[in-house]
Amino acid sequence: MSPDDAHLGLSNNETDIAHFNTEDAPVVTLGVGYELPFHEHEEDNEITFLPAMTASIDGTYQFETQFSGDVWMNESPVLNNLNNRTEIENFNAMFNLALDLARYQRFSLFILGGLGAAWSTVEYKDEPKPNTQPDSGIALASETTTTFAWQGGGGLKYDLMECDLAFTLTYLFTSTLVYNE
Repeated sequence: MSPDDAHLGLSNNETDIAHFNTEDAPVVTLGVGYELPFHEHEEDNEITFLPAMTASIDGTYQFETQFSGDVWMNESPVLNNLNNRTEIENFNAMFNLALDLARYQRFSLFILGGLGAAWSTVEYKDEPKPNTQPDSGIALASETTTTFAWQGGGGLKYDLMECDLAFTLTYLFTSTLVYNE
């Protein structure tokens, strides 16, 4: 067992060993925004501080991530006839405000924060291992939960010519608020 493994106690009779994949699933974000300039950009060879703020709406989709591992019946590695597989997908919709801290020619350095909602879908299955007798595996129905989400980050923006489009390289930290009922 590696340091990335975890024991998941699903019942009195079953413990799953989850092998976490350290590679993240691909993430795609698409958004649209409006830039509100605070003042006009001066000379091309001068740095302008706090030149603009941008309000945007975006959606982010994280493709399916899979975790898998062994199922130990009665917490015994000898009774290991099943593999477990968990699939997780995420989508969030956010309203963001970005503040350009400094602009030089077509480059801007910015920070941003946003609020929105996140939807996560989780599905769990036990499957027989090859060359073993099928055991009493379980398959739980796929479940989607909706939670409040927030994010913060910063990055670098490059304005593309005079066509009102920009390319951004952004670091985002996104989290959800989980509460128990």
